Amino acid sequence: MVLFVFVIMLLNAGEEEHTKGSRVALLIGIPGMLIGGALLGWVLLEHSGTRPVEVGSLPGPPRIIGWLLFHDFLLPFEVTSILVLIAIMGAVVLAARPESAPTAKKEV
Repeated sequence: MVLFVFVIMLLNAGEEEHTKGSRVALLIGIPGMLIGGALLGWVLLEHSGTRPVEVGSLPGPPRIIGWLLFHDFLLPFEVTSILVLIAIMGAVVLAARPESAPTAKKEV
């Protein structure tokens, strides 16, 4: 959470510009939301009768959680950390204000 707060502070976002929106976002976003909502509803209805996870079945002690995280699930953990790092770098690049490039003076 501290990392995300740091990135938000680093972005130094100003007042947002209001635009009409994108046609592509409407053409892809609305059907995507409908399909995603239908898929989520289907999954919830199909698996509503399954047995809930019991608290006692979860690995509790930090030693076991650390072993699982850094031994059994090391690859997914590292891939997730790299994806988060790429997302942060992308947010910083997108939010960077362009510096005015030096203009070349034309000789008359």
